[in-house]
Amino acid sequence: MKLSDHAHGRLYALTSLASLIWLVQSLTQAHADGSLLTWPTAIFSLCLAIVVAYTGYCGFRMIRSTASDPSDASASGSVSDPSGADRGDVDDGPSSRP
Repeated sequence: MKLSDHAHGRLYALTSLASLIWLVQSLTQAHADGSLLTWPTAIFSLCLAIVVAYTGYCGFRMIRSTASDPSDASASGSVSDPSGADRGDVDDGPSSRP
Protein backbone atom coordinates (compact mmCIF):
# COMPACT_ATOMS: atom_id res chain seq x y z
CA MET A 1 0.00 0.00 0.00
CA LYS A 2 1.39 3.36 -1.02
CA LEU A 3 0.32 6.45 0.89
CA SER A 4 0.38 9.96 -0.46
CA ASP A 5 2.51 12.65 1.16
CA HIS A 6 -0.61 14.23 2.63
CA ALA A 7 -1.55 10.93 4.28
CA HIS A 8 1.99 10.57 5.64
CA GLY A 9 1.71 14.07 7.06
CA ARG A 10 -1.56 13.19 8.78
CA LEU A 11 0.00 10.06 10.27
CA TYR A 12 2.94 12.11 11.56
CA ALA A 13 0.52 14.62 13.09
CA LEU A 14 -1.53 11.84 14.69
CA THR A 15 1.63 10.26 16.10
CA SER A 16 2.70 13.63 17.49
CA LEU A 17 -0.68 14.15 19.13
CA ALA A 18 -0.71 10.66 20.66
CA SER A 19 2.85 11.11 21.96
CA LEU A 20 1.96 14.49 23.43
CA ILE A 21 -1.02 12.98 25.25
CA TRP A 22 1.22 10.18 26.53
CA LEU A 23 3.82 12.71 27.73
CA VAL A 24 1.24 14.81 29.60
CA GLN A 25 -0.34 11.69 31.14
CA SER A 26 3.01 10.30 32.28
CA LEU A 27 4.12 13.64 33.77
CA THR A 28 0.79 13.98 35.58
CA GLN A 29 1.10 10.47 36.98
CA ALA A 30 4.74 11.02 37.98
CA HIS A 31 3.77 14.22 39.76
CA ALA A 32 0.98 12.43 41.61
CA ASP A 33 3.22 9.61 42.87
CA GLY A 34 6.19 11.86 43.66
CA SER A 35 8.60 10.53 41.03
CA LEU A 36 8.56 13.61 38.80
CA LEU A 37 12.18 14.60 39.49
CA THR A 38 13.83 11.19 39.05
CA TRP A 39 16.27 10.25 36.28
CA PRO A 40 14.05 7.61 34.64
CA THR A 41 11.15 10.06 34.40
CA ALA A 42 13.43 12.79 33.04
CA ILE A 43 14.93 10.52 30.38
CA PHE A 44 11.55 9.12 29.36
CA SER A 45 10.05 12.61 29.18
CA LEU A 46 12.96 13.89 27.12
CA CYS A 47 12.60 11.02 24.65
CA LEU A 48 8.87 11.61 24.32
CA ALA A 49 9.43 15.35 23.88
CA ILE A 50 11.86 14.63 21.03
CA VAL A 51 9.30 12.32 19.39
CA VAL A 52 6.57 14.95 19.74
CA ALA A 53 8.78 17.67 18.25
CA TYR A 54 10.10 15.57 15.36
CA THR A 55 6.79 14.05 14.31
CA GLY A 56 5.00 17.37 14.73
CA TYR A 57 7.54 19.15 12.54
CA CYS A 58 7.47 16.45 9.85
CA GLY A 59 3.69 16.33 9.86
CA PHE A 60 3.36 20.10 9.61
CA ARG A 61 5.93 20.27 6.81
CA MET A 62 4.34 17.45 4.78
CA ILE A 63 0.78 18.70 5.17
CA ARG A 64 1.79 22.26 4.32
CA SER A 65 3.78 21.22 1.25
CA THR A 66 0.92 19.12 -0.13
CA ALA A 67 -1.67 21.82 0.58
CA SER A 68 0.10 24.09 -1.91
CA ASP A 69 0.65 21.22 -4.40
CA PRO A 70 -2.71 19.81 -5.54
CA SER A 71 -0.99 17.31 -7.87
CA ASP A 72 0.04 15.14 -4.89
CA ALA A 73 -2.65 12.54 -5.62
CA SER A 74 -1.20 11.89 -9.06
CA ALA A 75 2.44 12.14 -7.98
CA SER A 76 2.79 8.43 -7.31
CA GLY A 77 2.59 7.61 -11.01
CA SER A 78 0.43 4.55 -10.50
CA VAL A 79 -3.22 3.98 -11.11
CA SER A 80 -5.29 2.08 -8.57
CA ASP A 81 -8.34 0.13 -9.56
CA PRO A 82 -11.45 0.05 -7.34
CA SER A 83 -10.33 -3.21 -5.72
CA GLY A 84 -7.34 -1.39 -4.25
CA ALA A 85 -4.70 -3.22 -6.28
CA ASP A 86 -1.83 -1.13 -7.58
CA ARG A 87 -1.86 -1.32 -11.37
CA GLY A 88 1.10 0.96 -12.10
CA ASP A 89 3.25 -1.76 -13.65
CA VAL A 90 0.67 -4.12 -15.16
CA ASP A 91 1.11 -5.03 -18.82
CA ASP A 92 -2.29 -4.60 -20.48
CA GLY A 93 -1.41 -6.64 -23.54
CA PRO A 94 0.69 -6.30 -26.66
CA SER A 95 1.86 -2.82 -27.38
CA SER A 96 2.16 -1.10 -30.72
CA ARG A 97 5.92 -0.74 -30.34
CA PRO A 98 8.06 -2.41 -33.05
